[in-house]
Amino acid sequence: MRPGAEYFLEPSTPAQRRYEALRAYLVEGTPTASAAARFGYSTATLQQLAAELRAGRTDFFRSSKPG
Repeated sequence: MRPGAEYFLEPSTPAQRRYEALRAYLVEGTPTASAAARFGYSTATLQQLAAELRAGRTDFFRSSKPG
């Protein structure tokens, strides 16, 4: 593993943790229970996060406006 990989394996912010959990589940095909446990979610919560993403109610990369 290369230096810096911990950034992806141990996300430090809630948004990044949601992103990585959903990525593992949806992109990598990790089973729901495994992806949920890996990132500290229950299976039901990860399923809810996936449903919210599919419904367009998830915003990972908000741009903040100054002022």
